[in-house]
Amino acid sequence: MNTRFRPTPNGDLHLGHVWICLHDFDIAARSGGKFVLIADDDVYLKQRLYLQSPPVAKVVDRMVEDLTWLGMPPDEVRLTSEFHDLHVAAGERLEVKEPRLHDRRASFLGRYIMPPESSAQEDYYHPWFTLCRVVDDHALGIDAFHRGEELVGERQLYDYFCSVLGFRSVRQKYLPHVWRDGATAKESKSVACTTVRELRDAGYAPQQVTETLLACSRGVTAGGRITLPKGVLTPKRVRWLIDPQFAVSAESSIPAAVGTEWERDVRRAARALVREHKKGLVQSADRAG
Repeated sequence: MNTRFRPTPNGDLHLGHVWICLHDFDIAARSGGKFVLIADDDVYLKQRLYLQSPPVAKVVDRMVEDLTWLGMPPDEVRLTSEFHDLHVAAGERLEVKEPRLHDRRASFLGRYIMPPESSAQEDYYHPWFTLCRVVDDHALGIDAFHRGEELVGERQLYDYFCSVLGFRSVRQKYLPHVWRDGATAKESKSVACTTVRELRDAGYAPQQVTETLLACSRGVTAGGRITLPKGVLTPKRVRWLIDPQFAVSAESSIPAAVGTEWERDVRRAARALVREHKKGLVQSADRAG
């Protein structure tokens, strides 16, 4: 099965991206299909993200480097602008107008109501961008993809466009988000999240990133959260807190997966935290005395 990962190329990959890619890459690898990276430069342009982002080519190169480092190299890299003529043709057929260039409201131009015979669900996505996703996936022979759960509202519109265009259906799955313990928002580019590039620069190994996400996801169901404990996968290299239920439990596959060096790091960080805690208690007692 061919799968795709479709980020907006306006910044480095974060842990939410990695979580999605783990699923897409796994399906493609196990089935002998292709894992395709589609950089959505149409959104990049129409939302004027270039005003605060690096050039598309630079971002895409860094994404490919990070995915390759993680052990998930894309088999093909494409830009959605390559299929613009197909987008326009499909838009004319369905009477879906392309948003004006530089329109700040390009993503949210009012509610789009599905045809009554298909669904009554309202969706805040501009239909043009959904149509582009459908056309690109069909052109590249995509069979399946994963996205974050907050995007599930687009599913019916995506399926509707596939149906009226005569395209075969694509398997979609919407996954729980990755959160930091105590955070008020999920890991995303719109908040100060940790990027894969920062973890690379901090000296992490690829399997430390992927195995941590897999361990944190155990038991998480739809509508839940994949919660990273405080101090885990941070650029400061404070890799684990003392958490017997997570870091050193018999059920955890992480120490075995990454070897004794990782275990030494766990114990070293734990000892340092204990020392800091005891030091704080002593200072508090001295002040109280």
